[in-house]
This record gives sequence, structure tokens and C-alpha cells, in this order.
Amino acid sequence: RQVLLKKSDLFRKNFADRLLTFAIGRGMEVYDKCSLDDLVTISKKEGDRFSSIVIAIVQSDTFQKRRGGAGVPKKETKQ
Repeated sequence: RQVLLKKSDLFRKNFADRLLTFAIGRGMEVYDKCSLDDLVTISKKEGDRFSSIVIAIVQSDTFQKRRGGAGVPKKETKQ
């Protein structure tokens, strides 16, 4: 616990990175850095509550503008 408290900023950033990566279904890119920085700031401001970071992810442009289609069935082509 003491190690995590000493490195809370690093832990917060890594946690937000992993959760956002899972949420968008792809790896992080350079242009996602702004969203990640915003998530870290919100998390710190809201007292590191899990619900606050989840809500921030869902409201982020990175999540809102992700490419969909993973659950959409492909159209069959007739031969």
C-alpha cells in the first residue's frame, strides 16, 4: 500500500491507460494521450473513485468516436 501511495500518479495513469484500452477495444495511439491525461486529472480530482473514471471514459471523445462493428453481423453475399 505504501508503494502505491508513493507512486500514486504513476498508478493512476497506468490504471486509466489499461481501462481505456479495454473500453475502446484497441491499443493506445499517440492521439489518445490528451484523453488519457484528462482521465488522470479527473480521477485525481474526484478522489480516485472507480465510478468517476468509468464515467469519464464513457464521456471521452476517444470512447465516443471509437470504431464499432465488433458485434454487428456481416452481410451475406449471394453467389
